[in-house]
Amino acid sequence: MAGIVDIENNSNGYIQDMRLYTSTRGEGKAGNSSNCCTGSFSSQASCPTSGVDHYNYFKKSCPNCFAYAFDEPSGNTVFQCSKDMENGTLVEYTLTFCPDPSAL
Repeated sequence: MAGIVDIENNSNGYIQDMRLYTSTRGEGKAGNSSNCCTGSFSSQASCPTSGVDHYNYFKKSCPNCFAYAFDEPSGNTVFQCSKDMENGTLVEYTLTFCPDPSAL
């Protein structure tokens, strides 16, 4: 797919995150990114879909997915957990793109 960024594992075997993606795009830190909708881009008005790389590609391929921070009206889709609240261990995530509708 021309133009789509491949997210590769880093030297520790973990998937690279938005901090790497934004720094390689010249945006600097993920804390102020139009792709991550953070910092000065943290509201829907300041983070339109036109500023999010590949938004239309993902929405066309999977129209029911959340392709950016404000695709869902509650505004509660973007949050982070750095550690498990109960035992202090790192939190693990599983992301499923375009799940089988029968599995939902």
